[in-house]
Amino acid sequence: TENVCKSLSPTQDLWTGTYRFPLVSGHQDARYSFILTKDPTNPTNPWQITHHHSSAFPEDKGNSTA
Repeated sequence: TENVCKSLSPTQDLWTGTYRFPLVSGHQDARYSFILTKDPTNPTNPWQITHHHSSAFPEDKGNSTA
């Protein structure tokens, strides 16, 4: 897996990466992105997910057994 965090501003970060999850017939490689936005009015949990996307790699035509 791969994870990268890029600061977009003092109140927003972009997290992107890849992951592999197991299936009965092998596994699926996928990618994700999150935008986190800081809410200074919430001191207990200031970072909130404001956008999320996850999908299989387009070049992956199905399950792999490798």
